[in-house]
Amino acid sequence: MTETPIQELVDQLVAAEEWPDPNLLQVILDRGEAGIEPQVAAKGQAAQSF
Repeated sequence: MTETPIQELVDQLVAAEEWPDPNLLQVILDRGEAGIEPQVAAKGQAAQSF
């Protein structure tokens, strides 16, 4: 079984907007530090869209 790339998981999180699936959040948390940079980048992109 192939592991979903962390960027794809974070993209799903962003697409969920207000209420992401708790299981998705847990998968990202389980990846540890690998999930930090994609989330920071996503936050920066969201801030620029306002």
